[in-house]
Amino acid sequence: MFRYKTSVVVFGGLFLVFLIKDVKLFHTIQSMRFDVNTSSAVPNISAKTVMLDQLNSYVMAPLSHAFESTIRLSQRFPGLTANHVSLAGVVVALLASRVVLSDALPVRRLAVVLFLLRQFLDDLDGLIARIRSGLDRHLEISVTGTSGYAMDGICDAIAFSVFLVAVFVQTLRQTNALSTANAKYKRLESGESSSQSSCETSPGRQLFRNHLLFGLQMALACVLWNRYIDCYHLLLETHPTAATVSVFKSRLQFVIMWLWRCYGNAHQQMTIFLASVWLSRSQQLVQSLHFIGFVALLSLAFLSEMHLKDIETYLKHISIINK
Repeated sequence: MFRYKTSVVVFGGLFLVFLIKDVKLFHTIQSMRFDVNTSSAVPNISAKTVMLDQLNSYVMAPLSHAFESTIRLSQRFPGLTANHVSLAGVVVALLASRVVLSDALPVRRLAVVLFLLRQFLDDLDGLIARIRSGLDRHLEISVTGTSGYAMDGICDAIAFSVFLVAVFVQTLRQTNALSTANAKYKRLESGESSSQSSCETSPGRQLFRNHLLFGLQMALACVLWNRYIDCYHLLLETHPTAATVSVFKSRLQFVIMWLWRCYGNAHQQMTIFLASVWLSRSQQLVQSLHFIGFVALLSLAFLSEMHLKDIETYLKHISIINK
């Protein structure tokens, strides 16, 4: 119990640190201005930077930059590509999925650490991809339509799916063992025969449904998150103007992007899931989110669609006035 409380306190502390950094990010965005000479926003902050989950933004990204600056993988191994790093992440995810099948909580926590290593490799592959493409290594952007972009998505899907299935199998095994023990105890108390108690509904169906729905939520979040990153990129970043910078700085724009950061992307949902595995509360998490999670995602998507239409209308109006 002491270790559980300690973990909760640590997670709460991390949440507060991330929240403070989000506030600082908001103030940095408020200082943005449009530079007429370079026709760009200064400082240049992308929508993906704001919509990326806190663990990737504040932990994995700095670690991957520090790692590359120190080890210089891209220089030491000229043949190394982002796809190689992505595939290495899948291997680590498979190892984590095997380890999480253990009945011992300390071993399952080791699986969480291994999957976090996979998350680090996922951030590192993006950095390698930007270096190989000659892009700004510090600017978070998605290069859509490339084989690397597709490979990254496939590797993410495999890693998340395999780990989720492994946690389901481990939880089902523990749940069945507990149910069998409780059933035997009740039979001993009541004198009920085993044939009478066999009619009871297996808890595995509900457990399967909850994990399946949580997995579908992550898939839906991935599709929606990528869609709105692309939409904001096309509207606000492709051809920056004073008007697009003004929209990007608006409070409503930040709130919507921040909501996508906090729950509306698969990486953040996986981070929450990893925390629940660490605390041995994954069953309770998928039970609580199996319905309300879809409501949150679809509501956020509806709000984003309405906001996108407002942005398009505003930018067209400004364009007409400037003409």
